[in-house]
Amino acid sequence: MKCPVCGGTIKRGTTNLPVEIEKGVLFIKGVPANVRTQCEEVFIADETAALVEKIVAKAREMKVEIEVISFETVA
Repeated sequence: MKCPVCGGTIKRGTTNLPVEIEKGVLFIKGVPANVRTQCEEVFIADETAALVEKIVAKAREMKVEIEVISFETVA
């Protein structure tokens, strides 16, 4: 599959997502994504994005200040 913007190949991979939460930061490692090989733009599937939103909501409830988690262990 080719990227419509840069023409690079799109492949399955993972990305790391830093998320600011009020006065804290949540860093989610290993989030499944489609990665463009040339421009390195990342796209996350709707189902994955929904899981990320749940993870972020839980972190907000816990009033996270600094947290690093692996997507694989919490999804």
